[in-house]
Amino acid sequence: MTIPLLKQSELFKKVPPEELKVLAPLAKQKAFEPGTIIFSQNNSAEKIFVLDQGSVALKTSISDGLEITYEVIKKKGDSFGWAALIEPYRYTTTAICLEKSVAVVFERKTLYRIFPHHPLLGFRVMQNLCVLLGRRLERTRHLLASQI
Repeated sequence: MTIPLLKQSELFKKVPPEELKVLAPLAKQKAFEPGTIIFSQNNSAEKIFVLDQGSVALKTSISDGLEITYEVIKKKGDSFGWAALIEPYRYTTTAICLEKSVAVVFERKTLYRIFPHHPLLGFRVMQNLCVLLGRRLERTRHLLASQI
């Protein structure tokens, strides 16, 4: 189940099947109930998630008491919690389950332990992360522009 899901993920696309076989055993499946806070903005980012089913809202606090939902993760294979891969390793959003959801979860420390042994895998994951961040930055710019 994990390898087909990873093949759908933007974060793991272009990763060859033999390297997905290295990643798959490192993933843990986790279920979340509606209303569950998966992680909170500004907390230490230790895990990255790939959605298998359900939906998760990404919210950010922009001032005291003002919070906006800027994205809803609902497509199978979508990833969230990417801050676990980038210093200073702090979540930039709060992730809240909107409905019963299942995700595969990778621990940052585990990924960072295998990347030196599989440098091409690490390079591809980080390259994909850059593309993902670029797309999210563009969506955020459009969201901000629409509010002006």
